[in-house]
Amino acid sequence: MNISKIPAVFAALLVSVAAACGETPAGPGENPASGEVRFTYTSANSALAGTFQAKGAPLPTGGTDHQWAAGTRSEDPDQVLAFGIVPLSGGSYDQVSVYFPGSGVGTYSAGAACEGDHCAGVTFSLGTSTGGMPTWVCTSVAGNVEVTSLSVDRVRGKFSGTLHCYSPAVPGQQPVLQMTGGTFDVALVELPE
Repeated sequence: MNISKIPAVFAALLVSVAAACGETPAGPGENPASGEVRFTYTSANSALAGTFQAKGAPLPTGGTDHQWAAGTRSEDPDQVLAFGIVPLSGGSYDQVSVYFPGSGVGTYSAGAACEGDHCAGVTFSLGTSTGGMPTWVCTSVAGNVEVTSLSVDRVRGKFSGTLHCYSPAVPGQQPVLQMTGGTFDVALVELPE
C-alpha cells in the first residue's frame, strides 16, 4: 500500500465512523472518545502561519462542521493515525493527519527519505471546501513523530517537522512550513471492514 495515500483513506473512513460513534463532543478526560491534536505552524507565506487545535469527539452525524480529533489503526500496513478537523467560516475546514508505525512507543522519522511500512508523516490541509478542494496541502519532508503511549484504545505523542506545501489555486508555488510543538492525545476508533 502506498503510504502517502493512508491519510486520505483514513480521513474518509473516520468521517464515516464518526457517524456511528454516538458520542458527544467533550474535552480529553471527559469522554473516552474525545481527543486533541494541536501544533503551531510558521512560514514565509503569511497564509501558512498560525495555531491548529482540534479538540473533542466525533458527533453521531460525523462531518466537518464541528471540531473533533480521533485516531485509528490499520493492519496492513500496521499504522496508526491521529486525525483532527477544525471547521472554518463558510463551510470550509482545516485538517491534519499524523501517521506512524503501530509497533509501539518510540520516535519515528517523518519525511521523503523514509521508505516502506515503518514511515511516519504529517499531512496538513488548509481551507478545504465542502467540495473537497483545499486551498493549501502540506506534506512532511523532514521531522519526527514520537509516540509516548500506545494502548488498544488510545495513543499519545508529539511531532514536529518541515512540510512542503502546494496550492491547486496557485501552481508553481511550494512554500515551506515549519510545524512545532505538535501533540496528540486521541482515542483509537475501530473501523468497519
